[in-house]
Parts: sequence; C-alpha cells; structure tokens
Amino acid sequence: MCSCKPYRNVILNLDAFHSSVPSPERALAASRAYATHPHLAGSDEDLEDAKVMLHLFQEEFHISPPSKTPIFSAGTAESRQSTLGLTSRSKTSPSAWIDVYYPVLNTPLDRSLEILGADGEVSWSADLVEDGDPLDPDAAKYKDAVPTFHGLSFDGDVEGQLIYANYGSKEDYDELLASGANLTGKIVIARYGGLFRGLKVGIFHKISCALTSIESHIDPGRRRARCRRHPYIL
Repeated sequence: MCSCKPYRNVILNLDAFHSSVPSPERALAASRAYATHPHLAGSDEDLEDAKVMLHLFQEEFHISPPSKTPIFSAGTAESRQSTLGLTSRSKTSPSAWIDVYYPVLNTPLDRSLEILGADGEVSWSADLVEDGDPLDPDAAKYKDAVPTFHGLSFDGDVEGQLIYANYGSKEDYDELLASGANLTGKIVIARYGGLFRGLKVGIFHKISCALTSIESHIDPGRRRARCRRHPYIL
C-alpha cells in the first residue's frame, strides 16, 4: 500500500504559504498606492504608473535598470526582441520593459446637459462636476480629474424630446413600445443600475434614439446635450 501523506503535506505547506501572502493590510496599502490618484489611460499619470510598476518589477526580480528607461513602441524591433527573449533558451535572468500601445480612446473637450423651455431657451443646466465626498479626501481632491462622458460616443449637439425609460432594459423598451411611444430621434433617460450601462446605450441606439442619458432623476421636458471629443492615445 502506498501512502500519500508526504504529498499531502507538500500541498498543505504550499497552501499555507500562498495564504500567508495576502492580508487586509497589504491590500489596503496597494489600493492606496495605486488607486488614490487619477490614471486615465493615455494620461501623463497613466505613464507614471507604468514607470512605477516597471521599477517594482526591477526591484522584486533583481533586474539591473538600464541607463535609459526601456520604453518601446509595441511592434518595433526593440519591443519584439524583448518579447522573444522571454522564451529564449539563452535567457538566464528576468527582464522588464514598457510597451506603448495606441488604442482608440476619447475624452471630451467640452460637454453640457440642459433642459429647454417651450420657447427654446435654457431653463436648467446640469452641473457635470462631481460633488466629492469630504469623508473621502482623496476622491474629493480629484473629483473632476476624469470628466463625465460616455466613452467612444460621437461628437455633436443633440436636441429632442425626453423619454423616461426606467432602467433602460429590454423589458422597459418593450413596455414603451407597447404603450405607443415613438422613440425615433428622442433623448432617452434611464436610471443607473439594473444592467450594464453599455447595454442601455446599445438597446436604444438600435431603435434610432438620438441620445441615451444615464442618471438618477430629471423632470420631463426638452433637453439639449453637447459633447465634443478628441482622439486620446495610450
């Protein structure tokens, strides 16, 4: 008969070792180090965070930093050589570098949200800057670091009648149609939550709505929204 006790002890020791690494204190410290400042993709802060991670890898894996910070455009000869080196048989030590990618990403140059009266004049303008919770000083400090906008949305000045769509789900959409509502060219306002926000926009985009706004509450009326964007690179 073969005893599996030695093997079991190895597994238990490995489990105990891995369980000893994470802790609430380490998790809190990591969160404060990396999440208490804005680092929107493509921003200067995003690059600085990448450099911090590069330095961390160099320290933890005992990698001697080169004279010039290893930042390469993805796909270049330098980047490819570094990537292929990871699986090279001649590779005897770890390496770390930063690859730069250029995905499609946009942020607004300006944006506004207004309700128009029957005369076409602005009767209410939304404050699109977060209030900032004084009980969370870090969040309050950067309350407008990332502007309010819907990523990858179009430029434009949209005006139309406002239709309230509850959570903007497929069921809510079906109920609106059953009630005889015409959603073409309308601005749809939906409550946050219930389902992923991207699905709310997708559902009403398919039925030719002019704009989908996701927020808590607003009185019915006419609304105008403007959002200009520019390409943002990472």
